[in-house]
Amino acid sequence: GGILGDEPEEGHASKRASYKQKIPLLDSLHNALAKQQQPETARGQRIAQTIHPRAHKLYVASPNGHQPFSGEYVVVPDEMANEYPIWRQVGGERWLYNSTIGTWSFGDRNARVQRFACTLASICHPEAHVGRLPDEMTGSWTRASESGEWVLDLDIVVRPAGQPARLLVHCPNGTGSSGEYLVVAGEIVNGWPVWRRVTGDRWLASGSGGV
Repeated sequence: GGILGDEPEEGHASKRASYKQKIPLLDSLHNALAKQQQPETARGQRIAQTIHPRAHKLYVASPNGHQPFSGEYVVVPDEMANEYPIWRQVGGERWLYNSTIGTWSFGDRNARVQRFACTLASICHPEAHVGRLPDEMTGSWTRASESGEWVLDLDIVVRPAGQPARLLVHCPNGTGSSGEYLVVAGEIVNGWPVWRRVTGDRWLASGSGGV
């Protein structure tokens, strides 16, 4: 069987269809990945023991599909999946885990029931991680579409959680954007936090192209 996950959201419309393309069916993708050399057990255990503090809490955003997987994820103490650490969504029933073919995958209770001895996912990275942590993966993540195919999605973000609550901006040559900015609680634009200037209607946010 291929990779399965939550039921697709109804009425979903991609915000950046021009940046998306279909890639092979789930079975084909993972049959190909299964042929890649997998990390050694010892390497996984070593990473679990020395995981960098920055990766203990990860921030995930999937604005174009499977939005319930967005949010903060924290490492599950003393628990591993296929010899690698597991992250659980804060306040949710979703997990980021190492699949049986060495890909970082986001699964729900169905994966949990199988103790992550599976490739069940709604979102995953198409490359075997070979020892890299989720926030160290390069290239786009993918999500399962309603038609059962993987879709490359440049808007999916997996990065260390946390951001400065206060920023000081100085623009000596004009633009009128100098000043003190505070993070806007609970507001995310294009997968990143937003800061608003204390005085005046000015915001600092990520553009759709990552700038």
